[in-house]
Amino acid sequence: MSNTFYDRINCTDIDLENISNQICEEYKLGKLISNVLIETGYGDFNYILESQKGKIVVKILSKDRIQEFADRYIKTMEITIERGINHPKLYNSKNGTLHMLKIHENELKLCVMEYIDGQDLYSANQKATIQDIQEIGRQLAIINQLEIKPEFVYDSWAIINFKREYELKKKYLNDSQVRQLEELYDSFRKIDIEALPHSFVHGDVINTNVNKAISYEHDIDIENKRESKRRVIVKGLKNETEKNVNIVHRTLAMQDSTIDAILD
Repeated sequence: MSNTFYDRINCTDIDLENISNQICEEYKLGKLISNVLIETGYGDFNYILESQKGKIVVKILSKDRIQEFADRYIKTMEITIERGINHPKLYNSKNGTLHMLKIHENELKLCVMEYIDGQDLYSANQKATIQDIQEIGRQLAIINQLEIKPEFVYDSWAIINFKREYELKKKYLNDSQVRQLEELYDSFRKIDIEALPHSFVHGDVINTNVNKAISYEHDIDIENKRESKRRVIVKGLKNETEKNVNIVHRTLAMQDSTIDAILD
């Protein structure tokens, strides 16, 4: 297991089993069975803990996350769940949903979540169906109504930044990839993004951030929310015309082309 992940929580000299045993004790999970590091995502330390009571997901916040961020982060997840958005359940310890764990000289901020057995659309090599898009749109509509105002952070993966990012990275694409993206690029050029209303939405609703699971029909990754303009994808989802559905399909497919370009 790479020390890079342990660096995130300032625990390069601490065995993960030690942390897990304490979590099992604090949350009354019974005997520890195994740990599996989640090597996707960035910033925090995430892993799957399996005990006698089943699997859970442990998110240990990065050492750089101050208390104010941790409180807001957990509160955002709590509000998300309360409003009926598909999100793994949060478990409580004696500290509440944000747990403080003392490991030697380190105090770790963490939360424990329900383990959802499923795959994101990209990993499953699936395309979003019309029913998928409608359900995603329903949940995005709820997200847009949340009274949460995070600081603006430019996100190169955000859909509204596609035009700028495409212009910067077009030189790295081959002719076939350029032809695939030119139609979408031309459509974006005709849209006045600044004229759209502000709302609270995910910056990149793409195949890697939409999970289809056994216990949830759809689970939208909410970690990277930004306060920005209402996305074209949301506007399209509110209209059931074939044209708008096709626009959403092309948007969801956009990352596939980008990843292929990187791999090439």
